[in-house]
Amino acid sequence: MPNFPAETNTIIHAFGDAFPELFTYPRRFDDLAVLQERVTTWAEQYPEDVHIVRCDDAMFASSILVLIDHRSKKEYFGTSVVYIPQCQGEPANFFLYPGDRRALLQALNKLDPRGLQK
Repeated sequence: MPNFPAETNTIIHAFGDAFPELFTYPRRFDDLAVLQERVTTWAEQYPEDVHIVRCDDAMFASSILVLIDHRSKKEYFGTSVVYIPQCQGEPANFFLYPGDRRALLQALNKLDPRGLQK
């Protein structure tokens, strides 16, 4: 695992402090929709580094992806992604290194079968 400067992890640590239920086991969630609302409100204080992307879970119920950048003043190190479903399954998280992020963007850009992207 790379050794990131401490400042690159400030926001993900603040996220973990604000939502420890996402990172402790056993997990217990009473209302994932309320958790989504809390996370969306929390993200507003970091408009440059935290982004909410809406999606659906396997039950076609509203879910979110929370994208949290890890960067210093000089360098981008990657992005943590936290998936919070509304109904199906439980939250999950993963990390995208810069190359992984580029590969995901390239794959998503290829997923336009009708030429709708302009």
